Amino acid sequence: MTLTIDLARKGRDLVRTYVVPAQGEVATHASPFAAIGDSYRAGDARGLAALHGVLARGDRAELDASLTGRQLDQAGAALFEALFGAEEQWVPVLRAAFRQPEPKPRPDPCRFPLRVRICSRDPLLQGLPWRAAMWTGRLLLDEGWTFEVCFELDSEPAVHFQAPGSILVIAPEIAGTAPIGTAAHLRDLGLLFESLSPGHAASPRFLVVKTPAQIERALRGMRPDVVYFYGHGAVADGQLALQLGEGHPEPTLMRDLARLIRASPPRVVFLNGCQTGQAGWHSAGAQLLPDVPVVIANATTAWSEIASRFAVQWLGAWLREGLDPVAALHQLGGRASTEGFAWITPVVHTHYSAFTTLRSSAADRLPYFPPEWLDREEQRSRVFGYISDLARDPRRRVIAALAYGSPGNSLERLPGQIIARVESDAGERMHIRHIALRFPEQRTPRDLATNLAHGLRLQLRHEATAPLQHVLRAHAPRRIGGAVPILWLDWGVFGAPPLRQPELSPEHVTEWLKFVRNEIASICPDELRVIATVALEIESSKIPRLGSKLSAFEADSNFRNAKFRVRTIPPLKDVELGDILDYLEHVDCPADLTHELAGLIHRTTKGRYEETVNLLKKGPPAWYPLRDELQGGEPAQEAPGSW
Repeated sequence: MTLTIDLARKGRDLVRTYVVPAQGEVATHASPFAAIGDSYRAGDARGLAALHGVLARGDRAELDASLTGRQLDQAGAALFEALFGAEEQWVPVLRAAFRQPEPKPRPDPCRFPLRVRICSRDPLLQGLPWRAAMWTGRLLLDEGWTFEVCFELDSEPAVHFQAPGSILVIAPEIAGTAPIGTAAHLRDLGLLFESLSPGHAASPRFLVVKTPAQIERALRGMRPDVVYFYGHGAVADGQLALQLGEGHPEPTLMRDLARLIRASPPRVVFLNGCQTGQAGWHSAGAQLLPDVPVVIANATTAWSEIASRFAVQWLGAWLREGLDPVAALHQLGGRASTEGFAWITPVVHTHYSAFTTLRSSAADRLPYFPPEWLDREEQRSRVFGYISDLARDPRRRVIAALAYGSPGNSLERLPGQIIARVESDAGERMHIRHIALRFPEQRTPRDLATNLAHGLRLQLRHEATAPLQHVLRAHAPRRIGGAVPILWLDWGVFGAPPLRQPELSPEHVTEWLKFVRNEIASICPDELRVIATVALEIESSKIPRLGSKLSAFEADSNFRNAKFRVRTIPPLKDVELGDILDYLEHVDCPADLTHELAGLIHRTTKGRYEETVNLLKKGPPAWYPLRDELQGGEPAQEAPGSW
């Protein structure tokens, strides 16, 4: 359900006009602007002007004092009053919006979800934190309400978006500026997109730029679906400027950056910097609408740790869950603590009637075949079967899967490759969320189960006493349609430090399996399935013996019950010549070059996986230069008549 509220200050009044789809204008009324939210005070100001002033000044101490506790309740009530007025005014409006005419019971605001479009060209009203609106102390976003600012009563057009799409990341790197953890944030973004689509972060559809010139070239050549800025912004003399540059600063007015973006408009722009949602007509939303359907910005000063974490969470919720991006933005606020102020500061401008996000599938999301998928079909098929059986079995809840292989086989990439296979072949039946975990450093077998449970809660940001059943349910993927939600708990790869976690002994693996059986399978919610994994990296000569030991766990009666099974994943092996040929044919390597180049690559790498992948990453389009580079070596001589 959607309600559009046109807000305009006329003289000393705030005039509200309400429009409901298929009904048109349903009501209009006015209230003295200065009297709205009169109980909210900050400094010498009251009401909405006081709230706007707190955001515009951006002082952390003032924000913390003015947007938490009782002050937050008063701010939330002021925002609701600004939108709806007194009870005798809002009841008829919500009857129309919720389609609850007389004599049906009065529809309280918390009764149904509602998309609220705030149509206003008033600079003060545009920058308010509407997501904090409350009715009788209850946050409306917790009741499924969303709030967005728009400039036109007609909400067109509809947007259809195939996740994860292409993303242009603007991440300046300027000497002498306060550090904001840019490198770590870029790493987190890369990991997120890798989890959505293996190979995505290393592909042409994930690009990082720093300077205005780089931005202009990338926008023209890439035409990204998403533009994301992470850096410093500031308002001076009423104009918003972003600090761009590499090494030396290149301050750029928002209107100048917006001009570049509007020439190749993306679907979504998120400007994650200070004050990007302020400055009235110079704000991000005012400069980019209606060319860009969704613009997200910050209503006040942004603090890097909170802002970076919020962006990754929001992108994950939107792209992985297949949500409307505005709904994903408000869903995050509902789950976050309201003790601080940062959760309410994002503001969103929109220009669309409906936003459909199609969840990523391996068939649609990659325009190329990533080199990392070489020689993985056996493993992907085997685990696909395990997960399919888990989803179909009415009694089974959890499987513990043991992967292994020799160094140089990129064991850490296997989960993403398997998930891509599942989503490609069964995305409508199974929905997987992958969570990367670390094994406890304290591994005394007697205490390992306790330490694993504590580490699981800690890494998933839960209290030490939180029931594990609640932890699993909180992080399970949303059930969409008839898809079975599957939570993948991945404890990582074990081998030679520092690139791997210290190797696991047979006793460690045994205790880990007992933990998964006793602490996860026994309490797993009926609506959820869990796959838990560890991957063991070991030298090639020990692979057969390790495989026999791991297979013994599958047959062990101690690890077989109605809810729990152990499964092994076949060892990763060297790349064969046929695998390289299949890859080159898939990516349209020139036919006259395919066989020659495949032979050269295989001869050079002897089938070693990571070396083969690194060579294939050099193309396309550099296949001929790669051939010339590899032609220097001499082919191995074979004895006549030998295999």
